[in-house]
Amino acid sequence: MTNRRPSSEPDPESEILSATFQDESIHDRWESVYRGNAWQDRLNDRMLESLLRRCNVPKAATVLDAGCGVGDHTFRLATHGFQCTGVDVSEPMLEQARRTAERDFGSTPIEFIGGSLEDMELHRTFDLIHCRGVLMHIPNWRSALASLCRHLAPNGTIMIWENNHRSLEMMIVRALGLIRKPSRRRITTDDGVEFHDEKDGYAPLTRAANIGTLQREMERCGVTVFDRRTTEFFDINRFSDGVARHLAIRFNALAFAFPGTRRLACGNALLGRRQ
Repeated sequence: MTNRRPSSEPDPESEILSATFQDESIHDRWESVYRGNAWQDRLNDRMLESLLRRCNVPKAATVLDAGCGVGDHTFRLATHGFQCTGVDVSEPMLEQARRTAERDFGSTPIEFIGGSLEDMELHRTFDLIHCRGVLMHIPNWRSALASLCRHLAPNGTIMIWENNHRSLEMMIVRALGLIRKPSRRRITTDDGVEFHDEKDGYAPLTRAANIGTLQREMERCGVTVFDRRTTEFFDINRFSDGVARHLAIRFNALAFAFPGTRRLACGNALLGRRQ
């Protein structure tokens, strides 16, 4: 069993993570892979629209984008008429988000707030909480999830997008690890498979989640999971820019259309509702 640090104790790993994410090179690398690709942008639009319909989010809903970065998904949510708040630990990214909001969304009610998800206290609740690919980088992810669930309004919906430790991609990663030395330290826990990286410009922790553990923890926080969807079958970061990445995006789009692919898919979205 995994040893867990009590949430009331100081978490030095979270402090390191916060300091690391002030480095803009980490975000620049993510932006170069996951943003600015027209095919991926269209797929992101399509997935979000589909999940919003599934969640039946009301018009003019209040929305929290947790771990918003430069606000790419915050702005995507705002185009649906929602009142959006983005929260992130990285001040450089928030400054970019605020500049974009002022330039392109001047009359739209969007705000950006600095702070870690683990100890977030906004003194209000939200109709929808969106958290995409964020818990995977947080050592004390349970505290972060509990904080998000506390900020979810009664009958509100939460979308948690995480990687799946039982995916086909992870099977391939494990197999390759048997024949060559991994480039990152890998640890398997009850929470999934953790990859620890000490190179500059990389997140110090990336976790492929045990989806069953994640779902149980959501339910322990008072949220009932009512759907699980494929969000990407393969991580496009594993494909070189150009034709290979384009084909991966097209395949991911096809996989999203078939919910039965979720158990082998790298990316999963859990949709939950607070009772």
